[in-house]
Amino acid sequence: MKIFALSALISALAVFCLSQTGPGSGPVQLTLDKFKKIEIGMTYEQVAQIIGFAGELRASSVDDYRGGGQTYVWIGGNAAISVRFAKGRAAYKDEIGLSRPLAEMLRIPAARPPAQLSIEKYGALKLGMTYVQAVALIGSDGEEQEGMRSKTVRAYTWTNSDLNTISATFTNGRLSLKSQFGIGKWLDEELGSVPNLRLDQFDAIIMGSKYADVEAIIGGPGRVSSSTEDRTMKIETVEWRDSRGGLITVILSQYVVTSKSRSKVFSPDSVETARPRGEVTLANFSKLKSGMSRAQATAIFEAPGVSIDFSQSGKLTVETVEWRTSYGALVTAIFNNGTLASANQSGLT
Repeated sequence: MKIFALSALISALAVFCLSQTGPGSGPVQLTLDKFKKIEIGMTYEQVAQIIGFAGELRASSVDDYRGGGQTYVWIGGNAAISVRFAKGRAAYKDEIGLSRPLAEMLRIPAARPPAQLSIEKYGALKLGMTYVQAVALIGSDGEEQEGMRSKTVRAYTWTNSDLNTISATFTNGRLSLKSQFGIGKWLDEELGSVPNLRLDQFDAIIMGSKYADVEAIIGGPGRVSSSTEDRTMKIETVEWRDSRGGLITVILSQYVVTSKSRSKVFSPDSVETARPRGEVTLANFSKLKSGMSRAQATAIFEAPGVSIDFSQSGKLTVETVEWRTSYGALVTAIFNNGTLASANQSGLT
């Protein structure tokens, strides 16, 4: 787990500002031999006895998936030992500065300059290209993903200053898979002239529609926020946004709509703050039961609420509905396929 590595790193950095001696009068002796003697399953007392002095409690948890535990760190000289205990027994150990010099372990590679990425460059990447051709097109080397490396496969990622990426996988030296995330996103300065998205536009989008149909419904082109493509499939996430935060998203698989979602897209007569004339009270909230329909919830509160978010993928629909009071209390309910899956409230009296 990352927390172990982080604890060890914090300990190592602390070495530079701590004394070279431990709690006793003599110098601290952390050795690789002591580290090797620490065994999984030992108690804290057994570990402390091996090391020769008490450790410093650096982290603890009562809801960890391992059942809770504590992480102790021993620091001495230019080294540190970290041990995590779960249910009173050593479950993980780590060291820094014992098996390798500290300076070598903390050596940070030079930062790679951000790549200059664009949706045009991504579109120009063609399956079958070589890595050299991809570098010439993008304008810089990618960062190789060592975990995906094999005899026949190499994978590279290019990242720009906004942390958006282009990823490319080469099989037997040829581009076999490409993907991008965030390259085609909307810019804030572009949203000022975009008309507000409407609920009737979203409702008119039908599963199986083509992109051109969706574009005609909304009245303009969307932006491809992410995509993945190889020789057998192409999946794209396309977004439409407006200046008030409205968002319509469709996922295209093989160029047809397979999923759609919206957020903060309302009908012209809806009230975004969802302040009804009904009875949104703590007593009525307690009447909500899992499995009831939205119509039943509406009857309880005597108001329909406002549909804030909605998504449809295949046969599954998920809708988030809010009821607000004039004094700022809020009820939020999530309906799966039209039946209540969960609900919570804040501020009701």
